[in-house]
Amino acid sequence: MTRQDASKGGGDEPAKTALDYILELPQLAVQAGDFDGAQQLAEGIERWVFANEPLEKALNLRADGPGQLTARRAYLVRRRNHAIFAAWQLCEGGSPWLKAVALAAEVARFQSIIWPRWRELEVPPAIASELRRHLFDAHRCGAVPTSPEQLHRIALLPKLGDR
Repeated sequence: MTRQDASKGGGDEPAKTALDYILELPQLAVQAGDFDGAQQLAEGIERWVFANEPLEKALNLRADGPGQLTARRAYLVRRRNHAIFAAWQLCEGGSPWLKAVALAAEVARFQSIIWPRWRELEVPPAIASELRRHLFDAHRCGAVPTSPEQLHRIALLPKLGDR
């Protein structure tokens, strides 16, 4: 089903809106067994709806102090790191370090030649290699590290949730 088909709604039910999904978040947290999270979401949504508190503040998505990431920034870093890890996996090299060195060379090429032409695109061109698709995704999330040391550190993060 395409997005357009989904927006028409199936049968007699109207298509769901973004608000519908936001209001369902506490139920999803309960289904996942996160009762504290469900309560926090429900209370935040109540503050957003009835106290006219900005959604970002009501759901505690802002940074709490100096040096802390906003939820948006934390998500972008995690997504960037995931794309870097996927690109690293595609690089040639007999060891994790040599793969990081190869990736650093690819990042440098991408930043100097490809990214200036692709930066306004929403998706990479269909002809893009899998490696360049991952680098595109990483660059869409913000600054991409260029040194082998930084890329090696990201590639060796302990679990995918941290990437």
